[in-house]
This record gives sequence, structure tokens and C-alpha cells, in this order.
Amino acid sequence: MKKLNISWPALVGVVVAFTLISCNNQKAQEKYEKEQAIANINIPAFEEVFEKANREMDELPIDEIIIPEGLEVEEEETSFTR
Repeated sequence: MKKLNISWPALVGVVVAFTLISCNNQKAQEKYEKEQAIANINIPAFEEVFEKANREMDELPIDEIIIPEGLEVEEEETSFTR
């Protein structure tokens, strides 16, 4: 068998290159996973939120209108349109 004659600077260069490539691949993988996680976040549409709030407001009981003493009101409306 022949004995491999590798110089120390070459060996250190290979180790450093391998380390840099591994770190770069790991960062790229973390970035990709983060982008995928952000894409999967479900944000409700404005209409969904608005319709739900409207429904909840419509279901609230309407209290009687209190007219302070001394205030003259020509016409009282007791019905509300929804």
C-alpha cells in the first residue's frame, strides 16, 4: 500500500470548506422551513371578521331609549331596522 502524503494546510482547508458548506446548508434549510411556516398561517379575511362582529352586534338586546325629563321629542320611534 502506498502511504498518502497529505499536507496539513490542505487538510485544514478541506475541513474548513466542509464546515462552511454544512453551515450554509443548515441556514438555507432553516430559512426554507421558516418561509413554509409563514405561508401556512391562516389569517381570516376581513369579511369573515366583519360578518361575525355584525352577527354578534345584531344578537345583542336593545335597551329602551331613555328620554331625559324636560326634553321634548316630537316623534318616538320604537322600532329599529336591521
